Amino acid sequence: MVIDIAAMQVPVLASSLTVTDSARDLGVVIDSCLTMADHVSAICRSGYFQLCQLRPVTQSLTADAAKTIVHDFICM
Repeated sequence: MVIDIAAMQVPVLASSLTVTDSARDLGVVIDSCLTMADHVSAICRSGYFQLCQLRPVTQSLTADAAKTIVHDFICM
């Protein structure tokens, strides 16, 4: 696949804008093909990070309390 660098710049009045493959608007990531693949990846990455942040906290809780926190986090 050959990408034309000239097509990546769009002239607008006296300046030019760079075209990107995806953009975030109101928290939703939209890609150039209008699929949700980039948005799903971003949500999964964020959720995994948040679950990793829970690990040190859950070690100081009872098993039931830790289970409740994880379930509440996933259901949000």
